[in-house]
Order: sequence, then structure tokens, then C-alpha cells
Amino acid sequence: MAIKIGGTTVIDNSGHSIVNQISGIYNDLIPSVVSAAGTIINMINPSITRSMPANETYSFTSRQRGRMTVLFLDTTSSSFTPTFPSEQIFWAGDVVPNWSSTRYWLITFIAWDSSNVQAAATGYN
Repeated sequence: MAIKIGGTTVIDNSGHSIVNQISGIYNDLIPSVVSAAGTIINMINPSITRSMPANETYSFTSRQRGRMTVLFLDTTSSSFTPTFPSEQIFWAGDVVPNWSSTRYWLITFIAWDSSNVQAAATGYN
């Protein structure tokens, strides 16, 4: 599958870059999922998974405008509660999710700038 930006093909169907400033063959465009080592969400990682061992408070590092991280969060059968910094996280609809309503969460974080992060969460079982 070719990759286009603004209608211009930048990676052709064979995985070759056709943009002058980029070289190489791109055959795996799927980000690897990083298992979170702790409660710090490093926004350099595009995908993170975390199984909560207890109630936890999370923080962020490497926030730069436009960075996006997806957190696959398992609150476990104990329904542990995650806490995110309220002065930095802006939830969709200005509503913090009801973490006890479901066990598994897909949370998307987008850095608005180096201080503020937009977030949206979807729970599933």
C-alpha cells in the first residue's frame, strides 16, 4: 500500500521512499508496543501497555507539540484507579472517564505543547 501526504506519494507500493530527502525501504510501518516500566508515560513511545498492580498516579515526559501516545491500560479485575495530572490533561468533553466502569482502556494522548496533553479514553471488556 502506497503512503501519500497531501495527495503526493512518498512511499510507493513496494516500500521504497520516493522523496528526495528520505532514503531506505519501509516494510514495517506498525509501531512496536512498549510495556510501561512504571507510571511515567514517555511520549516518545507511540504505543504503551500497562497492567496496573495497584491504584497509580501517572506523569508524562518527552512532551512535544504533536506527539501522540496510545496507552493500552488494564485496571485488572480489582478495578484499580489511574490518576493523571489534572492541570496538564484535558479530557474529551472535559469529563474524566469512570475508570471503574470497565477493565480495559484504550487511551490516546496528544501533546498540545510541552505542558498540556489532550486525552480521550475508550473502555472495553
